[in-house]
Amino acid sequence: MPTRIADYLIAYHKIDPRMKPFLINLARKVKARYRMRRHRGRIEVRIIDGKEQVVNLGYEAETGREEGAS
Repeated sequence: MPTRIADYLIAYHKIDPRMKPFLINLARKVKARYRMRRHRGRIEVRIIDGKEQVVNLGYEAETGREEGAS
């Protein structure tokens, strides 16, 4: 998948092909960050109208309660 993303960027956004190793590495880091946040519960994937929507839950999901609650 990261290779496909790099190929897409090179083809459609006219990025220099010599940047491909950097783009593959960047895509891997983004994918790992996405998986980590999803695993920790900081983001949630909801399916709306047959499409995946990523929702950033932020601080509340990390502690399990709202900031103002005592």
